Amino acid sequence: MEELIKDCVLDDLFETRTNGFQVVFLKENGKLEEIEEAEQVENELVDMIKDLIQDEKIRDQILEKLEEFADSKIGELCFWNKEYYKFGVRDGVKLKEKEK
Repeated sequence: MEELIKDCVLDDLFETRTNGFQVVFLKENGKLEEIEEAEQVENELVDMIKDLIQDEKIRDQILEKLEEFADSKIGELCFWNKEYYKFGVRDGVKLKEKEK
């Protein structure tokens, strides 16, 4: 099993399944409230920064840093989601082996 993980097969499977799942899920269910709420909060924060910071150079630096922060948090969440997925696959394989 460890060889399977080392060979990145699970990484490839995760990417393929995730992309397909997102497309089907959004098509069937539309945009979730959690997604809309996150977008709304982001827009409110950006608008607040634009209203409060008059200096365009400083405002742009803050907005750029905010976007960098958001990207890094998304990267962290993606990392953990992939690890949870691989952990679940390993558990499924172990359970199947025990049943045999």
